[in-house]
Amino acid sequence: MRLLEKARQSQLVRSAAILATGTATAQAIAVLASPVLTRLYPPEAFGLYATFLALVSSLTPAATGRYEVALMLPRADRSARELYAVALWFCVFLCATLALLTTAILEADFAPGIFSELGDWALVAPLTLFGVGIFNATTYAANRVGRYSDIARSSVVQATTIAGVNIALGFTGAPFSGLIVGNLVGVAMSLLYLLYLQRDFLRGVPVAWSARKKILARRFRGFPLYNASTGILDGVTANLPVFFIVAFFSSEMAGYFALVIRVLSAPLSVVSASVSRVNLKKVVELANNRQDVVGYVYKAAMVLFGVSAPAALAFIFWGPPIFAFVFGENWREAGEISRILAFALIFKFVSSTLSSTLGATNNNQYGAVWKITAFISTSAVLTVGAYSGSLRTFLVALVLNEIAIYSFYFYLIQRAAKHPRN
Repeated sequence: MRLLEKARQSQLVRSAAILATGTATAQAIAVLASPVLTRLYPPEAFGLYATFLALVSSLTPAATGRYEVALMLPRADRSARELYAVALWFCVFLCATLALLTTAILEADFAPGIFSELGDWALVAPLTLFGVGIFNATTYAANRVGRYSDIARSSVVQATTIAGVNIALGFTGAPFSGLIVGNLVGVAMSLLYLLYLQRDFLRGVPVAWSARKKILARRFRGFPLYNASTGILDGVTANLPVFFIVAFFSSEMAGYFALVIRVLSAPLSVVSASVSRVNLKKVVELANNRQDVVGYVYKAAMVLFGVSAPAALAFIFWGPPIFAFVFGENWREAGEISRILAFALIFKFVSSTLSSTLGATNNNQYGAVWKITAFISTSAVLTVGAYSGSLRTFLVALVLNEIAIYSFYFYLIQRAAKHPRN
């Protein structure tokens, strides 16, 4: 039994390592391509591209109603294939609705700033969302059958294609549309590649709507009702700064902001994703054995603080010259923005990484409380900051809000650690 358990654990470690390697490679490609892209596209192009991505990523958590998560639960592959089809139907309905709404908004006499800025390119958002939704559903299908290397390779294909097409179109002098086209092509290529790799599973998927799908959709209705709905709230909260900057300041400033977020978050997010998985397993073990979870959480927080503090300090003191050297002199302003945003980096990194403690202690209600609080607080603070008319005031307000809400997040995490409900 001990040998079996050790083998099981080593397989878990290998699987997590494969996924982490794929994620790290994909992000490394995106980051390495950035110095080239910033010399081919102006900041306002990145701002409009960031607006486009914000539209898509805000709805991505609900693209398939989270039925892709549900397909992991049934023992029978037949039910899993049915749920994959349910996810497909949900995605078609949501994206078609979004396409109709976007068309109506663009044809209206008064369109919100983000739509008027993007123009007809906003119509590409529903198509991109569809590709991302089906891609995510297919990754869960691959996860169900243990094909982790397929997930990792498809992520690398996506990042490589996006970077390659963006650079190629940049040399032709394409405007911000070159970035949007590159993203769409990358999503399409990675989706087709993953669909090919998962052809054995997908071959038995019954696409036509049926009474059985209706039964399964109702049985797992908690996923769209609770997981997807709060996921949208979380997605909108994360993208609110971009929406506000485009609406109240300029696309150029949004471009600077988007690059700073990518540079600050990309390296640490790989560490965060890997440590979060380990944290989940460790907290479950401690809670089930009635051992000290709080002490472990505090120790982990101190380690994470030590990892993130040097990166934050580097941007606080040398942000402008770093950005000017790596991305070009035109991006020195982004370095000034990084000096402000870096103050919240540590709080976000520590709390986000340890957030798996909530699920590990069966205290998911704290996560819902935080998401609602974060949305309300961020909306109110950014509104006040935007109407000040000063971008610096807006960014300072954003940072103070993030420090507050992520400190509250850590309070909920340690509260969950004190009262596990396993």
